[in-house]
Amino acid sequence: QFHEQVDCRIVISSSWRVLHPMTEIKAGFRARGYTGPEFLHKTPRLYLDDLDDEGNHQGRGLEIEAWLHQEYPDVADRRQVRLVIVDDDGDMGRLKPWHVWTPNVTGLEEHHLGQMSAKLAKPLGNLLDEPHPLLIPCLRST
Repeated sequence: QFHEQVDCRIVISSSWRVLHPMTEIKAGFRARGYTGPEFLHKTPRLYLDDLDDEGNHQGRGLEIEAWLHQEYPDVADRRQVRLVIVDDDGDMGRLKPWHVWTPNVTGLEEHHLGQMSAKLAKPLGNLLDEPHPLLIPCLRST
């Protein structure tokens, strides 16, 4: 089991977090054989004009960034965070180097585990020392 190899927490950033209660999401994971650590977190739902300079959406990445800033308010702690984002969409913005794309038809497959391990090997470093400009109003309101 992958979760036994790393000390991790699962944070739901999927649109599932808006469409379904967390109890239902957890039950779905358990019904499919998930026996890993409990996940109690979900990213905030932000409604932002989230296009970057090249016209790419970065909404999911911004929501993950907002959660990271809230969960790790100390810059030194945030620099040490190791993460992997498993998603069938690509709107990860600055967090794209930590994204493992999975097809929405098949979801997570065995060959993704190596990619996930590689992503977890690289901490965030100073990438999120300063919040993304679009997040500053959101972070002030929390």
